[in-house]
Amino acid sequence: MKTVNFASQKGFVALISAVLISALLMVLAASAACAASWARFGSLTRENKKIGAARAEGCVHLALLKIARDETVTWEQCEILSASEASPYVIFTRSVYQDTYTNLKIIAEMDDGGLVIKEWREF
Repeated sequence: MKTVNFASQKGFVALISAVLISALLMVLAASAACAASWARFGSLTRENKKIGAARAEGCVHLALLKIARDETVTWEQCEILSASEASPYVIFTRSVYQDTYTNLKIIAEMDDGGLVIKEWREF
């Protein structure tokens, strides 16, 4: 019968332990890197959405200017989808910035010679 010398097995156990611990640390480092990468993309998307929303708001202001001055105003950064010709004025605008979309609906009325915004919402 063969005798087993457990003293010679200590190096093997240490080697396997080191391999398992390093594999675990590599998995933790990779998951942390992925989480940081996704967080960066999320913040970039939020910034793009803010820029698109600002452009859509600019479109609304241009449409309101068109209504107040009864003139044609165009801007290449966004679209004025529709604007009614009589009070209450209903304005739909859309802005697209790097695959983020902002659609706004505004309802305004003429009141005492001024333009009053009754509703402003994103849809």
